[in-house]
Amino acid sequence: MGLIKAAASAIGSTMHDQWKEAIRCENMTNDVLMVKRTTPNGVISNKSTIIVAPGQCAIIFDNGRVIDATAEEGVYTFDSSSTPSFFAGQFGAVFKEMWQRFTYNGASAKQQAVFFFNTKEIIDNKFGTAAPIPFQDWSHPIPNQMTNTLTPLRVEVKCFGKYTFRI
Repeated sequence: MGLIKAAASAIGSTMHDQWKEAIRCENMTNDVLMVKRTTPNGVISNKSTIIVAPGQCAIIFDNGRVIDATAEEGVYTFDSSSTPSFFAGQFGAVFKEMWQRFTYNGASAKQQAVFFFNTKEIIDNKFGTAAPIPFQDWSHPIPNQMTNTLTPLRVEVKCFGKYTFRI
């Protein structure tokens, strides 16, 4: 029964990965720096589209390595997938992929994803110290008349403010 289940899972997951996907990241607000998008199986089909919105950078990963990146807005066709597709005319390679998935109990041994980075300027980020930080200033020592030694000037520093940044 396990072999039949693995074969059915391999065929089903391979056929599911034949459909083209439209991968996009909508509505990146100022509190979001990066979003990972992928398909339910973790495989991006060949000839799928990747939509990059203004103020975003898309980086495509395939099995742990960067294969492409862009910071220009637009619609891009993903044509360097390591997963074959019937719709791209790769019939023999699809059956080879089914066999490979069968050996992994029907699951894919690949991981593909698109990481979208927010490249807009992020403003009004606050920083500060919760409590004063003690600081010893040896450039202004205080002489001790009784012991004839020098003691550093003790100052407590507290800071706060706002900053902006852009990736």
